[in-house]
Amino acid sequence: MTSGERGKTQKQSGPVERALSAVKIFSFTDPAMEKQFQRRQHKENLLFNRWVAIVGFVAYSGYFFINYIIIPPGNVLLYLIPYLVSIPAFILFISITFMDLTHHEYNRLAVACMLFVNTAPMVSLLAYIYPNTLYFRFGCILLVLTGFIFIRLSFYYITGFAALYLLIFELLFLCPRSVPTVEAVNINILLLLAIGVGLVVNYTIEKRERTNFVKLRIIVEQRMKLSLLKDARPGSGRKAR
Repeated sequence: MTSGERGKTQKQSGPVERALSAVKIFSFTDPAMEKQFQRRQHKENLLFNRWVAIVGFVAYSGYFFINYIIIPPGNVLLYLIPYLVSIPAFILFISITFMDLTHHEYNRLAVACMLFVNTAPMVSLLAYIYPNTLYFRFGCILLVLTGFIFIRLSFYYITGFAALYLLIFELLFLCPRSVPTVEAVNINILLLLAIGVGLVVNYTIEKRERTNFVKLRIIVEQRMKLSLLKDARPGSGRKAR
């Protein structure tokens, strides 16, 4: 494509398309625009994440309480230990939604809390023997999937959480001595599927947020230009007869 053809194509594309073409992997090339978007995203997601964490804590407590009732008394610690360990992480996650933190500080602490909550059950599993804990392993995968879908964080940090959790999962969760090969493959496939679905959901949400952010900026800029043109027009201050 020649330079003339490229220029013609750029002229034919709309302002939204030209603005979105300035997006790299998932950040605006303009640092000022990126910071403005991060501040807006952080402010809009705080209240949502706060209620998600509160509802998640209630559901998390209900899950462990039901299992505390139905499992044999000798295996109570399998559910009790990770629940008690996860309580401080939930409290911290809810607390940071009330704190005056920057975009990056909030996302880092939120990812740490998510890792703590999702890793605690896996550490507890090391003391117990497969296959009695098989359904609990699938419950951990479901916990990861729900966290991916409902928690609103920056896509970069969600991707980092996925990579760290997958590494911890492979090191702690799928011990060769405790899980047969077939079941290990099945659990791995389910985990990768859960992570894939979660990343797609977060990618789609953030892409929509960035698109709406650019559209809003374009609308504001166009209104300002129209206002300036109207004020600069001769006789604009006179009242029409």
